Amino acid sequence: MFVAPIVLLALTSTGCEEALKPVAAALQRDERANVTAMLDAIRAQCSDYGSFHELVGVASGLSGNLTVAAEEFHQAITLNPQLSNDPTVVLWFCRALIETNQSARLIAFLASHQRGLSPPLLFSLATLFARHRDYRQAIKYFREIPTGVADDAVYFNIGLAYSHLREFENARKYYFRAIDKHPGHVEAYLRVGLDFAASGDRRKAVPWLLRAREFAPARPDIAYTLTEQLLSLEYFETARQIMAEALTANPRDPLLLVANGDLMLVQGKQSEAVDSYQSALAIETKLPSALIGLARVEALKGNTGEARQKLVLALSIEPENPAVNGELGSLELQEGNWSDAYLHLEKAWSLEQSNPMIAVQLARALQHLNRPIDALHTLQPLTLTLGDSPAFHFELVQIYALLGKTAEAQAQRDMVASLRAQSDNSLHFEDPKTYVH
Repeated sequence: MFVAPIVLLALTSTGCEEALKPVAAALQRDERANVTAMLDAIRAQCSDYGSFHELVGVASGLSGNLTVAAEEFHQAITLNPQLSNDPTVVLWFCRALIETNQSARLIAFLASHQRGLSPPLLFSLATLFARHRDYRQAIKYFREIPTGVADDAVYFNIGLAYSHLREFENARKYYFRAIDKHPGHVEAYLRVGLDFAASGDRRKAVPWLLRAREFAPARPDIAYTLTEQLLSLEYFETARQIMAEALTANPRDPLLLVANGDLMLVQGKQSEAVDSYQSALAIETKLPSALIGLARVEALKGNTGEARQKLVLALSIEPENPAVNGELGSLELQEGNWSDAYLHLEKAWSLEQSNPMIAVQLARALQHLNRPIDALHTLQPLTLTLGDSPAFHFELVQIYALLGKTAEAQAQRDMVASLRAQSDNSLHFEDPKTYVH
């Protein structure tokens, strides 16, 4: 949570100067219980002074009453326009307007004062917008910082805002600028890898994650993400080596224990996988990824009821978790529960599109719900991504058949046959130089 700093005021109002000084000092010491009474005692004497309303605004903001805080800061600036150049006042006022959904007033205020905003204040405002998920406004104010002043933190944060907007190509441009400013910028390398993974391009993700790991070999989150991408690409030996090193350094990290469980599971070691998942849950009781792992084990044993139970529990912890929704949707699809499958698969795909097979499953659910047009619209954008997947073309066969388009259905059958005949599913690393900036 953003909390603007409390600073002792440079008081200039002669009648109130002495009266306001102890109030400012009490705020500095965070003596909130006394501040309200102190302000009430001098309200009649000082209500015509901007500094008084500034202190009331800070006190109201600290107590969580941001509606009152917004009005007090507005009154403070009206009575003393110089306060509109005070970074503390501006940040408090903007925060109060954002959190009380007064966007029109906020935009008008910033538009009228924009020329006077210093680079540090622009950075703070942009960060404030980003924390409230207004990424467009965050980008706007980050980019207002002059090029000669902008450092790697500015460029990284612009990239991060674009990542949240899923504009990954724009994000990479700014991550590259951050790396140009600071070649060892671990977070920039990591974010590029994460963005490639989020868009389903795991081959491009891996070299960036490897580079991030070179700079920060002890970071469990990097090892976890890298291991998961390697597993999805079936680079099991490399994943095993990375996981062994990571667990040696951080044997009780819950995410690493989950990744180790995933590694055990793909190797067919179900009991070892369960032990690893349960060890993770013993450390962090509300860990959706560990519950997903346990659900997969139950599903492999044919215990779909137990698998569903664990996924529903995971969903109660993080309702917006794309992996949990995708896993539960896949389970419901296998069980023929088309409406429930659609509900969770659609949620998973809307939240994250790193696994295009979720879209294939979503299209299958839509077919069973007699929505073939929607199924076709779901799959068509993935032609380039899944062009070499027989499962993708098989779904198109079914959709075109439902739509009565026999020629298109036959063309897709031919594509399925051709791909199966090739039977070359080997995986190859791309040259890292292609991707590492």
